Amino acid sequence: MQKPRCGVPDQFGSRVKSSLRRRRYAHTGRKWNQLQLTYSVQNHTPRLGPYNSLDAIRKAFAVWSGVTPLTFAEIPYETLHILILFASGFHGDSSPFDGPGGFLAHAYFPGPGMGGDAHFDLEEPWTVDNSDVSGKGGVRAATTERRGQ
Repeated sequence: MQKPRCGVPDQFGSRVKSSLRRRRYAHTGRKWNQLQLTYSVQNHTPRLGPYNSLDAIRKAFAVWSGVTPLTFAEIPYETLHILILFASGFHGDSSPFDGPGGFLAHAYFPGPGMGGDAHFDLEEPWTVDNSDVSGKGGVRAATTERRGQ
């Protein structure tokens, strides 16, 4: 719990990590026009390897499917709703990653272009099923860039 998450400042008791951000979400009125969404994983993090990277992403989509009416189907990189990308530094959007310990990930509201995509900092010490939160036992990172709908 002491590690920063997703570029959102953390507050620990009366101590604020950076400027306190009260709103934890943004309501834009944007939503998916369909309940069956497709996604593709463009690459994986070498520290987790392809199997663990894909498995973590599939499990995350299963959680969303379990609590929403949305379903997710993995397809090859072509016309899809959600693109997931592991990247470092500048990676084609206006939010470059800053390496270990800073911004972990970002995602976009549903919509055209990058809408719906999620990007994860490749340089973060991501872990899967690891109680060592220092990241020494593995890595978890993913990014999404979206192409098509």
